[in-house]
Amino acid sequence: MQLKYWKKVFKLTLKHFLHALKHRRKPISVAHKDYFQEMRHGSVTLRYPKEQLPLPEHARHQLYLYEEDCIACDQCVRICPVNCITIKKEKAGKVLATTRSGHPKRFHLIDFTIDMAQCCYCGFCTMVCPTECLVMLPKYDYATYDRKTLVFSFVKNRC
Repeated sequence: MQLKYWKKVFKLTLKHFLHALKHRRKPISVAHKDYFQEMRHGSVTLRYPKEQLPLPEHARHQLYLYEEDCIACDQCVRICPVNCITIKKEKAGKVLATTRSGHPKRFHLIDFTIDMAQCCYCGFCTMVCPTECLVMLPKYDYATYDRKTLVFSFVKNRC
């Protein structure tokens, strides 16, 4: 009984191995238009990190803040379901400046911190931002052994 079983297993493995040798994938770039059609033949192993799968246009990944356009409205903090965004601000006596979209800046932004270890990548914070200063970058590979490295502080000019 055992010998028959192992013969079948070996035969099936050999069949797949020979098929993969015969129908090898051409070494084309991931950005090539026929990349996903080519994956149907033979081996489908990517040589990561040299090769990466292309990301969808509206993929949700690492958050990034364009500090000069932030008006510290707290809308991103209020809508975040996991509370991974923290903002510290001070009210200014006058309008400090205007953003690229024309919104007046009435607060000094002291600290803007995002904890990507807590983020659930829902994208709500980017949708409610009136100045569109909070965006998701197409960067998704930031594996680490220490969670403290996943806390990003964006304000450079502290008051």
